[in-house]
Order: sequence, then structure tokens, then C-alpha cells
Amino acid sequence: MTDNAIDTGTIGIVQLGPLGDTILTTPLFIALRELYPDARLTLIASSAAATIGRYQKCIDDVFEVSHGVVGLLGAMVRMRMRSFDLYIDPKDHRSSTSRLLMNVARATRVIAHSANLSSTLSGSSMVNVLTGSGGAGHFVDRMLAPVHVLAPEYVANRRPRLDIPSTALVEAARIRQLIGDGYAVLNVSAGSESRYWRVDRFVAIAQWLPQQLHVVLLSAPKDRAMANEIASVRERSVVAHTRDILEVAAIVEHASIVVTTDTSVVHVASAFNTPTVALYPNDRDNLQLFSPLASHHRAIRAPDGGGVADISVRDVQAAIEIILA
Repeated sequence: MTDNAIDTGTIGIVQLGPLGDTILTTPLFIALRELYPDARLTLIASSAAATIGRYQKCIDDVFEVSHGVVGLLGAMVRMRMRSFDLYIDPKDHRSSTSRLLMNVARATRVIAHSANLSSTLSGSSMVNVLTGSGGAGHFVDRMLAPVHVLAPEYVANRRPRLDIPSTALVEAARIRQLIGDGYAVLNVSAGSESRYWRVDRFVAIAQWLPQQLHVVLLSAPKDRAMANEIASVRERSVVAHTRDILEVAAIVEHASIVVTTDTSVVHVASAFNTPTVALYPNDRDNLQLFSPLASHHRAIRAPDGGGVADISVRDVQAAIEIILA
């Protein structure tokens, strides 16, 4: 059963996190659209999250919160002019930004964790307090917690979804024109230095992959030289020149397999159910929280006492063999 009180209302959804977190929140967007098809959905987003939200078909409006004190103050001023029938903040840890925005938001009903409720809302009858945080479970399930409040019997699709605008298809079209579909993607970049795999090990994988597979190298602009070095050892390879995560998504969508240490790319692959080999640090909780959701995947955790750089070539080869079998 669904709470129909907001069927034709306005819903604000807060996601102030990085790209990966936003991708894993898309199942919440989709669930809300299915439950309340006539509602107007506004994503209250960090600049990174806004990049994705603007092109999600189930999102009607994006309220961007720019980074820094000036950006937050500006957002608070603009938020005072907004009103919502339902305001959802699924973040399950304390955030000063979340609390400040909620303090000025005009909302009839709020669903949030107690740590992020503003003092003007806590204890009010219009508040549904989310429980359970910081424990076991995938990040997607944490983001879907508000759905269980609104529609306990509803079963959400846990896989992310990304809608790609035509403007993000140019580089993918260039690559597919050169090599067709069914290529292997090697993503060499990561969000932190501790997540990088060694160049010589990527080189070994590029040389070892079946010759019938073309290889596409993904990288951040600062790592382009690394990507070029890896591509130079294999004739059937191309270096992608992507500018944002949506251009990356357009390439990942048509891959036969993705090998990556960066979890944002893991979640992009999950959105298109692209087979994935993902490399993780030696942190069981991190792996559980951000594990791949593609039907066919292998997650490799760094050895005890080591980091991602210490994952062996043979372990990655074995995972690829299982995926391609």
C-alpha cells in the first residue's frame, strides 16, 4: 500500500554526495516516480550530482548546491523560496549541509535520519525518522530506505539507471565507428591515489586479453599519459577522450567487460548490466557498501596488509576468464 497523500505534490530529494553516490541513488528516483507518477521531483544536489540529475528522465528539476560557504549560503537563500509536500534526505550520517538546508526548507512532511533533522523539525508529527545506519548493507539499500516508509510492500529495482543525453554520445560514436561493439574497457583512473593499480599490471592485462577483443582505455585527463602508455603495447586499442561521467557511460554501455578500480565506473557498469571486474582495497565494509550490481561481476579485494596496487595480475586474469567464459 502507498501513501497517496502526495500523489500530485512536490517531492525534494537530497543527494549532496559525489558521482558514485548519486548513481546509486537513482533507484530511489525511479521508485518515487513509479509510486507518485504525478508528483514533481526535484533533486537537491551537489554540483557533481547535478551532472547526472539534469538528464535523469524521472527528475523534473535540479536544485544545485555549489561547493563552499558562498555556494551553501546562496542555496539557503534560494531554498527559502521553495516548498515541498515531501522532503527526503536519505543520508545516513551527520551532515551540517543537510541540516542547514532542511532548516530553511518549507516541507509538509520530512523523511530523514535523526542526525540530519533540523531543530525546527525534530519530534514533529510530520517527520518520519529513518533508522539504521552505518551498518551492513549496500549503499543502494540505504538510499531506498525512504521507500519502505512510503510503500512497505513495494519492491524496488536495485540496479542504477543512467539516461545519456545525445551530447554525450560523440566520443562513444567515434570509438564504435573505429572498433565496433563488444570491446574491453580498462579504466586506469581512480578517485584517490590509494585506489590506483600499477601501470605495469594494466600493461600485462592489455597484452594478455584475447586478441579478438579491442581494448578501450578510460582515464581522467591527468592520467592520459598512463592510458597512452598502456595502449601502446596493444595494436587493437584506443584511448577514449571523455570529459564527464556521462561520456564514460556511453562507452561502458556497449562494452563486453569493464576492469576498474574506481567505484563510480563500477556503478556506471551496473547501470547497464555490463560485466565487471572491480578492484577494491582491503576493506570488507567498503566492498559490501559499493560492490558491483551487474549480473556478472567479480570483486577482488586487496590482500591483507596491502592495497589495490598489490592485487596480482593473475587474480585479475582469473576474474576476467570467469566473466568471458
